[in-house]
Amino acid sequence: MRVRASVLSLIGLAAWLTMPFATVDARAARRNAAVVIDGWWSGDYARKICEQAKSFMNDETASRIRNFGCGAVPDCPEMMTRLDACAAADPKAQASRFEDRLIRAFAVDPGCKDAAFAHYLGPDAKPPSAAEDAVMSKPHWELSIDFVAGASAQSWSLQYLGEDDVMQGESATEARLASDVCAILFGRSATPRR
Repeated sequence: MRVRASVLSLIGLAAWLTMPFATVDARAARRNAAVVIDGWWSGDYARKICEQAKSFMNDETASRIRNFGCGAVPDCPEMMTRLDACAAADPKAQASRFEDRLIRAFAVDPGCKDAAFAHYLGPDAKPPSAAEDAVMSKPHWELSIDFVAGASAQSWSLQYLGEDDVMQGESATEARLASDVCAILFGRSATPRR
């Protein structure tokens, strides 16, 4: 009788220990394959990054660049590229165009075919379409892009609303970003959680 009680308590302990993992797997299986791109975030981020780049070019920095060259000033090559890109067009508009191309990349990527996408532009933007509103009103992933004008790659984060895990990455093209995000959506990626 004692052996039977010990075995039953071991079985109970094993069931208790595996329960959190079963819950996590069940939660992952219930995730909706829908992504809302937070254009409000990326537009504001792009604007702030351009403001920082402009503040880099003060009188002292300009003098050092004239006297010693850009290579002798820390961060100068990167900041000059950023300044040129920021001056070329409105940074918020650049971020929005990047996201428009990203939405097209999602549409043509075969790995994204069963997912839905929406583009949130903020409370002052035109109302979302009915299709976008349907995506936003259900559980979804939120994609935030730290858009930097002139950068060779864009950093991004992806989080399923209501969960603590945040996936982060950096992608050089819109097509690569779409592929990376859809791999996470459908469990084909081991992107680190942060």
